[in-house]
Amino acid sequence: MHLPHLGWRRGFTLIELLVVIAIIAVLIGLLLPAVQKVREAAARMQCANNLKQLGLGLHNYHSTYDTFPQGGDWSWSDDRGYSWVVYTLPFLEQDNLKKAIDSSPAAKLTYLSYGSPVTEAGAPGSLRAALAAGVLPAKLPYSRCPSDGWDSANPKWMNYCASMGPTQFNCRCNACPFNVYHDPDNPANQGTTYAFGSPWGYKGSENAGCAASKAEIRGMFASCWIPPSTGPAAIRIRIADDTDGTSNTIMIGEKLPEVSGEAQRFGEYWRPYAGWAEGFQDVTGTTTLVPINWFIDPNDMRWCDPAGGQFNSKIPPYSASPPLDPLHNMWASAMTMGFKSKHAGGAQFVFVDGSVHFINQSINPRTYNLLGTRDDGQPVPDF
Repeated sequence: MHLPHLGWRRGFTLIELLVVIAIIAVLIGLLLPAVQKVREAAARMQCANNLKQLGLGLHNYHSTYDTFPQGGDWSWSDDRGYSWVVYTLPFLEQDNLKKAIDSSPAAKLTYLSYGSPVTEAGAPGSLRAALAAGVLPAKLPYSRCPSDGWDSANPKWMNYCASMGPTQFNCRCNACPFNVYHDPDNPANQGTTYAFGSPWGYKGSENAGCAASKAEIRGMFASCWIPPSTGPAAIRIRIADDTDGTSNTIMIGEKLPEVSGEAQRFGEYWRPYAGWAEGFQDVTGTTTLVPINWFIDPNDMRWCDPAGGQFNSKIPPYSASPPLDPLHNMWASAMTMGFKSKHAGGAQFVFVDGSVHFINQSINPRTYNLLGTRDDGQPVPDF
């Protein structure tokens, strides 16, 4: 008598399992870069849309007031002054926030400044009043580039900055090799600048974009004092002042708040910081002198001047030692005040005509600074 054949199935051997796992690992390795590319492409597209919205808001402001707002205006004496972002809020569907800032009642604000307690009065509608009322800082829908995840939940930070064009900043620690581009046709500088082409067509700028007249402003924005402080009144640029053409001039570009020395110094140690609303430095204006994506070391926070007093004794790492590398130091203004992004190979900009462009970080310095200048009279090479 024969028993019926009972079917059975052989299990996977160890070698077969290892082969399957290896194949899956290879497939994941092949797919992961593709997924990352798709995510970055989506983030870059959202970033470009943010720039587009900000550019549109500035154009609507110009349509109403026949001028763009100043990059930033500020006063040491009475805490007035805001960034271009605040003035543009009603044109970015943020009119209620602008009204809340303007209606903030007078208040006293007590805080630690470099470790010491300070109490200051805030006038109605001022930065201090808005901070005391909890109106600022506030999160904006167009403020952050998705590619930059640093401190993303913090409402203070913004990834977009007004362009001052080829404006020089303080040469701390003698770290300012690119300041030569601010006066490129000067015979003393031509040995360096004319290697990239000539002429450049513009004259030297005022330090940090604080000029006495519109003629001294190279780019589309300035940042300066307002009365009653000592200094010039706000300088604002109109579309008609962009004689090079709106499609040839940068208006806003990307920045990285993580390595913005001005934001970190004023925002974390000096006083409570209103972030993108501040009329002093940070988003108010950045230079095209510094190459795009110039590396700044966020861990090199030693003050550039060994005799810097409170900046050495009250800002980490509490050291009077020189910076690790002045060319990449957080406090070297002439190095930190440049456009930067988390996008590989360059950064995005919105031009005065409202178009958004990705500019490669290897762009010719002359071409880049011509794009930053509104009235150099030179044809812009392809970029």
